[in-house]
Amino acid sequence: VFSVIRKSDKVDESIRKEGVVGLAKAAFDRRAKKSAGTVALVGGFSSLKLGGLEFGRYQFTSQNKTLSSLAAVFVTESGQACEFDLIPMNITGKPIPDKLEIERIFNSILATVKY
Repeated sequence: VFSVIRKSDKVDESIRKEGVVGLAKAAFDRRAKKSAGTVALVGGFSSLKLGGLEFGRYQFTSQNKTLSSLAAVFVTESGQACEFDLIPMNITGKPIPDKLEIERIFNSILATVKY
């Protein structure tokens, strides 16, 4: 899922202070507020460089804590903040890939992002 992160003073301040890691923190805070606290952070925040591009990264889970989703944030050349989420879902009845495979899929998708 790709989405745009709306500009705000808080988002701009987060980017200015901590770069993409600050943007990742602001994005998770927004997600937590929208979900009324039903999501939880798994681990911490980090930055990831792929092909010369930099992403802020975090992992989150829903209240039932059965599946973890991966999120990456970035700022485009035009200054727009964006987020990409990989949310594992069992739609076809096939088993969900293991964590390593989900990580590979996530990084493969990020490698195709050109901003």
